[in-house]
Amino acid sequence: MSSTSTGRCLSTAPRSYSEALGLLSQLYSNRQITHLFEKAPSSSSANKPAEDLNALAIPEMRQWLRRAGYEPKDLARLRHIHVAGTKGKGSVSAFATGMLRQYETVGTYTSPHLVSPRERIAIQGEPVSQGLFAEAFFELWERLSEIAKKEGMGTAEAEGPNSKPFFFRFMTILAWHIFLREKVDSVVLECGIGGEYDATNVVPPEAVSVAVLTQLGIDHVAMLGDTVEKISWHKAGIFKPGVRGFVRKIEEKPSVRRVLQERAAEKGAELVELDDALVEQWGGVPGRLPGNFQKYNQALAVLAVREHLGMGSDPKTALLNLPDKMVQGLKEANIRGRCEVIQQGHIGWHLDGAHTKDSMQEVAKWRETQLNS
Repeated sequence: MSSTSTGRCLSTAPRSYSEALGLLSQLYSNRQITHLFEKAPSSSSANKPAEDLNALAIPEMRQWLRRAGYEPKDLARLRHIHVAGTKGKGSVSAFATGMLRQYETVGTYTSPHLVSPRERIAIQGEPVSQGLFAEAFFELWERLSEIAKKEGMGTAEAEGPNSKPFFFRFMTILAWHIFLREKVDSVVLECGIGGEYDATNVVPPEAVSVAVLTQLGIDHVAMLGDTVEKISWHKAGIFKPGVRGFVRKIEEKPSVRRVLQERAAEKGAELVELDDALVEQWGGVPGRLPGNFQKYNQALAVLAVREHLGMGSDPKTALLNLPDKMVQGLKEANIRGRCEVIQQGHIGWHLDGAHTKDSMQEVAKWRETQLNS
């Protein structure tokens, strides 16, 4: 009898990490989903406009969460630092993780991954093991399969990808499943695309201690809009009532600043703007993530972690006299594919995942520093 012939065998037979990856690869990819937004709807087309697809996102995610056995309120057992932005999300998440792990057990959910999906779900800054990933994966997979069977779906179809959410939603729920299962204290939660309608934004206000918006720019135009103002509206969707939201003060773009202020007021959040002059005066902490621009990401992470830990997060004083644990966390923070150098014999590979104009300019500055050193 094969391990997929009955629900009983599914729940008792050992399942491997490679088998989990095989099933994961069958889910609708992020690219397939974003492609739906790129198709221009017409009167004769069944395609829904982006506004309709966006509006469905959070209700659908709540439903998937419930099918997995959770209510949004269950996520309040974890305290989240929620991070959105066009660029710098990964770095801010890494810095926040580096500091928090000095104080407590922290789970981190980021995207995309470079080599393995396990990179997206980390505990204490390290990707979860293959064993833990596989075990938790099949717990979640089988919960969703069983629900589909009870609703009348045929066994073969229910045990396959048709009864599952698309890739990013599945991974988001899997991350929460693992973090709750492993009883982490806090979570650094990075948005996938946007904020307002992102799968991660199903997290309720009572589960969020602080929100962070990193640098804003043009990206994912079909889903978020073709101006920085429209994109900022989406990113600021992670603001929560009664929760502080930290951003860099955007003096040169008053229209964007106005959008953020209006969104914070609409959401009932407190917008806290970090002046670049304070960051310049501070100077940052040299560490494993190079680049002069990283001091701005460090500063946002410091404010977020201090707020999260109840240590005081006034931008005018928060960067002064950092505790040794925070300094150590900033030094140790690392993320693959960010100004990374790999040496192979006499050949040095300089790697970065920059994908916007502004990011490429920062990478060019980093390379110039490397060449001149």
